[in-house]
Amino acid sequence: MFYKHIPIPVILEIGNQLVEKIPQILKDKSFYFPKIVVFTSSFLGNRYADVLEKIGASKTIHVHEASILEVERIILENDFSADELFIGFGGGSVIDVVKLISHKTNNAYLSVPSTLSNDGLYSPISRLINKSGKKESYGVTPPLGIIADINIIKKSPKVNILSGVGDLVSNLNALKDWELSNQVTNEKIDNFAVSLSLLSANSILEYAEEDLKSDEFLITLANGLVISGLAMVISGNSRPASGAEHLISHAIDELYPEDSTLHGLQVAFGQILIEQVFLGSSTSKVQEFYKNIGLTEILQANINFSDEQLENILLLSSQIRKNRYTVLDNISISNISLKSFKL
Repeated sequence: MFYKHIPIPVILEIGNQLVEKIPQILKDKSFYFPKIVVFTSSFLGNRYADVLEKIGASKTIHVHEASILEVERIILENDFSADELFIGFGGGSVIDVVKLISHKTNNAYLSVPSTLSNDGLYSPISRLINKSGKKESYGVTPPLGIIADINIIKKSPKVNILSGVGDLVSNLNALKDWELSNQVTNEKIDNFAVSLSLLSANSILEYAEEDLKSDEFLITLANGLVISGLAMVISGNSRPASGAEHLISHAIDELYPEDSTLHGLQVAFGQILIEQVFLGSSTSKVQEFYKNIGLTEILQANINFSDEQLENILLLSSQIRKNRYTVLDNISISNISLKSFKL
């Protein structure tokens, strides 16, 4: 018999007032760890000190930046033992650092997002600034579980939530690129991963801006981001959630770091750019949804590049991952026109 081993999260809790209940959640799942280490930012550590205290952690470590140097600093300054449970409480930067520390020290960890800015809360990838000052992807072990406290997430900035929306819905473009690669290069497609990615992206398309801070929407978004991460775990790579739009985001980070913004916003921008410039669609269900949810307005306020800069971004995007075929490879960059592009 042949089968695939899929490391699904043992714990998935999405609801209100959950952070303070972590000890009970672990007990209910028959988990016991002699020590718990909380990783968070200084800001969140102070803001939620009373809530985090109820976890009963032996130590709280403040994460200052999402970099490989920060990972090395924390490992060097702390004598971690293999029976400790790590808890990453924060946004993508904190969780990405905890992911790699956990992977390097062979410790289990819980992903406890303070916001829903991207699908990193469960993905098997950690995005960190390397020693050359550029963002790089590192393969990591998925978490033991995810605990999303909607009461806390609801207090995070609107722009962060919209970034999570962009990262999730951009799956629709990533899946088109995967299908294109299958047709052109015969790249294998994992249909189960495709189904999960499609399900997660479509799950939020009927919501509007007034729903952004509602429990129903945030629970749906959290579930969608987790399912998107699971799709990547199943496929063994980021294909179900990363296509040309992610390459565009990576190119922005590399070429214009001073003008870069949240990852989810950049991939949403890349998705619209691809639809209009490469696919010739000035209107689509995705673009209408982005307007209705308030994301288009946020993109207009946070992303502004000249035609020359966009040409540079697209050129680098097409060269970043030669082993990943996308629409950037299917259509010559020199033959496209940016004149009609408009957010």
